[in-house]
Amino acid sequence: MLNSVTLKTSIIIFAFLLFSSSIFSQVKKEPKFGKISLEQLQKKVDDKFPDAHAVVLFDYGNAFYRFVSNEGLQLNTERHVAIQFFDDTEFDLATFEIYLYHGRGNTEKLRSVKGYTYNLVNGKFDRVTLSKKDIIKEKIDDDLDVKIITMPSLKKGSIIELKYSVASDYYYLINPWHFQKFIPTRYSEYNIEVPEFFTLNKNIKGYVSPFIKERKETRLEDFRAFTEGWVMINLPAFEEEDYMSSYKNYISNIVFELKSIQIPFGPIEYYTQSWEEIRNDLMKDKYFGGIFKKVRGSKISDIVAKYESGSDEERMLGIYEHIKTNMKWDGQTSKYSSHGLAKSLKNGSGNSGDINLALISTLRKAGFEVDPVVLSTRDNGMLPLTYPSIDNFNYVIAAVNLDGKTIYLDATDDFYPAGVLPLRCFNGSVIVMKKNKVELIEELKPITKYKSVTQNKVTMTPDGTLEGVVKKTKSGYSAIKFRKAFSRADNEDAFLKNLQNNQEGLTIASHKFENINDTYKSIKEEYQVSFDDKTEMVGDLIYLNPMINNAYTENPFKMEKRQYPVDYAIPIEDVYMYELSIPEGYTVESIPERISFGLPNKATSFSYSAKQIGDMVIILSQVKITKTLFLENEYGALKEFYNLIIKKHTEQIVLKKS
Repeated sequence: MLNSVTLKTSIIIFAFLLFSSSIFSQVKKEPKFGKISLEQLQKKVDDKFPDAHAVVLFDYGNAFYRFVSNEGLQLNTERHVAIQFFDDTEFDLATFEIYLYHGRGNTEKLRSVKGYTYNLVNGKFDRVTLSKKDIIKEKIDDDLDVKIITMPSLKKGSIIELKYSVASDYYYLINPWHFQKFIPTRYSEYNIEVPEFFTLNKNIKGYVSPFIKERKETRLEDFRAFTEGWVMINLPAFEEEDYMSSYKNYISNIVFELKSIQIPFGPIEYYTQSWEEIRNDLMKDKYFGGIFKKVRGSKISDIVAKYESGSDEERMLGIYEHIKTNMKWDGQTSKYSSHGLAKSLKNGSGNSGDINLALISTLRKAGFEVDPVVLSTRDNGMLPLTYPSIDNFNYVIAAVNLDGKTIYLDATDDFYPAGVLPLRCFNGSVIVMKKNKVELIEELKPITKYKSVTQNKVTMTPDGTLEGVVKKTKSGYSAIKFRKAFSRADNEDAFLKNLQNNQEGLTIASHKFENINDTYKSIKEEYQVSFDDKTEMVGDLIYLNPMINNAYTENPFKMEKRQYPVDYAIPIEDVYMYELSIPEGYTVESIPERISFGLPNKATSFSYSAKQIGDMVIILSQVKITKTLFLENEYGALKEFYNLIIKKHTEQIVLKKS
């Protein structure tokens, strides 16, 4: 929800009729719209980024304030962008989504949209105009629409050019500007013009800093306006790798926040808030704190009545499981309830706010001490602590005080036991909304890990096929992953078929599962299997890799250098055991050597042992990641850690005919 802030109308009119200024002065002059050159269109590759599939040629953004009669103070933003496509792999970038809020008397309007798609047709310059049919409107919810602009006549070699503006009554909400994108950017510039009685907070983020333009002043009568600008040129594409939180935390961008307005001879209006003020606003909101004030009705009472007996822990678990089972998440994240408690419970579905606020309300009705915890999910970016803002939160969970211990609950996912939070919740600091105060928690920590234990016990047939038993135990997040995969299959046979298809040479003769539906227990798997093509017979020798289908074969880290942290979110433990009965008539010629290594302070560890005991060869491989966040200067060592595991997992057992 967006909170409207009211200024004294007479003062605003007086102030804004007195100033007007040119929008900005350029480091590199903005091209006139519609003036893409034939020379640019004829290029087959970009001069600076020859391997790029597409390149942002330029991207100009401008923001300025104006007072409009009968409408009030508005924030105006303009964008002028051109992108060249050298093949068809990035065509999705020719679709632009512009989100427009409305509600509580305020609106945002898309204005002055114009665009062209440029192509070479039979070697000649061709230009297709963006038309109204290329712009569609979709409703997201009661407060949000999106205008979707799709550039026409797109083909290999096209250049698109788009220019539009948005006028917003939410003048205190300034959109961030992203200089860097997932394709290279040749030139990006952003300028913002503000009157002298406005104070803005500006936060430049990312690992490449922009050039700061000279601050320009425009004076009209007794008032001044200032234009500030930032420029970045020849920015490489932002590359995502495994184990990272949102790109929003690392991509080069600038974030604004209106801190205050002080009209001459008038009071200061503050727009930034303290955590306490945010708590008060949320608790007053009918779709957040208002939910707790209306905990009544037979639906809530019926749920509570079902779990009146047993220990407090049993009652809490009963209510948690009831909400989790009977309310289905629609996939939308929110800190607010979209419908209100009664309607959400009746519908049996809703966004994350509907479900978790219903959970908090029901637990409170049952007599538990429960506090809402608001946070920013991993895909939403980390919570900025310097500038508290209610709009940075997009999620809420429950914190239950049980016998002096805090248990965090999120009832959106059927596969999570109580106390185990989805990975999206582990994203730095969170705010606990206690009864009379707020509490900042610097980091939520998982109470379990991703743990997988695999035991293979096999024999070899004369033709080299491996046969035997595979047992697996999955706990924590590994068990959750298994249950999700199992639920997506049409049936058990389809699940087994998928397992076989994903593991080369595997045939499953029979199987047994335990604890599939009990989320509080580890998954137990047992398979009678055979593996084809896992051995190589050369003369009197047999070569085989004991890792079968469990080897680490690809390093998740491929960049030479990484400019942002590696974030696992949770600890990882992967244990693999292999027991091979030596075929009759063979002896062990060689087995891999024992090795162990890891990063300092037990951040990671890898151990590998191989030994012969009688007529058995026994292998044990164990990988542990105990530290969940690695900084940029640790990236090289972490990457090499994986390289060494991959190398070790290629080593073979060699048997010789006796």
